[in-house]
Amino acid sequence: NGDYVIANIHWADSGGNNDISLLITDSLFNEKHYVVLSSSTLHDMSESMVADGDGGYTVGAKRTNEGQTLLDYISRTLIIKTDSVGEVLWEWLSPAGVLQDEAKAMIKTADGGLVVASGIGQEIGNNPNGHTLVWDGMVFKLDAGQEVEWATPFRGGLPTGSTQFTGMVEAPGGSGYVASGVYLEYISDVEGYHSSWLVKASPEGDSLWARRYAYFDGEFVAPKVWDMKATPDGGYVLVGYSSEVFDAVSNPYIPAWIMKVDSFGCLIPGCHLNDDTTSVAFDLERRAELAIHPNPAVDFLNFQLRGMPPVKGGSFRILDMGGRQMAGIKGTGTGGTVTVPIYGWPGGAYVLQYLGPEGEVLSAEKFLKQ
Repeated sequence: NGDYVIANIHWADSGGNNDISLLITDSLFNEKHYVVLSSSTLHDMSESMVADGDGGYTVGAKRTNEGQTLLDYISRTLIIKTDSVGEVLWEWLSPAGVLQDEAKAMIKTADGGLVVASGIGQEIGNNPNGHTLVWDGMVFKLDAGQEVEWATPFRGGLPTGSTQFTGMVEAPGGSGYVASGVYLEYISDVEGYHSSWLVKASPEGDSLWARRYAYFDGEFVAPKVWDMKATPDGGYVLVGYSSEVFDAVSNPYIPAWIMKVDSFGCLIPGCHLNDDTTSVAFDLERRAELAIHPNPAVDFLNFQLRGMPPVKGGSFRILDMGGRQMAGIKGTGTGGTVTVPIYGWPGGAYVLQYLGPEGEVLSAEKFLKQ
């Protein structure tokens, strides 16, 4: 009907917590309804919303004591269903005593249910005065009666406070649900970097695949995913930005980016054939292969290690035909895809090498830069 609907924060009078509000305006932004959907002694924070076929709305949120305490955290997924004027019809909370993240994204299903991209958490730390919340990803489904039908965690390395889902779409052809996010990739026990994250769950909740993508321009940068769409060819387009390179003085611009992957979440065709990404000790009998795309390359080179999991202490480098090193890249923690900008390089032939822990060349692949 041309209305606009915004779920936002409503500050409680006491100032000690915030609740969730729903603002409904007409097409000229004149206020029609303003309602407070939740009221508790904890922080209620909205994160997502979908419009329902009955004219109402479903708001995804979290109820937590984060910001009110440094110990004994409470964090529960909160979902609120309203009618067209914001009257609450029902409210769902994840179980008490279990740490769950916001409803980061939601999809209504044909059977009246709801698929939710969220997270499953842990409270860690040895400091008696303060602990940390860390997260793995999780996708779950509520049936039409708001009962949990299935819940699927998506894990990789160690859970961290920065691992999270940011969006979700229904896969083409009804084949499942694809969630995007940010993942902390570990190179070693103490060193890591952020990468983009894309996972797929089947309609029954089976974990089908998980992909990670990193951008390297002197250091690893996470392309944070903030929106995504399924495409007619069965793939997905993801857009976002990379905030790690921002500095108000030296680099006051935050780069935006866009990425197209195929139906398997591959930036390089065939990545789904390389799903064994368990890090192993150096093994001479394993054969490393390097997949490069595109070749010839123009602005960006995408590569992925295949044929073996990453070697502990391994690394990558790119050389020109004169043997000059153009880029040196520490080994990734998994077999994710790495993107390197090459638009400022001279045209010609280059070689990408994968090196073992002693600097020995385990694999090499030539590519052309146009």
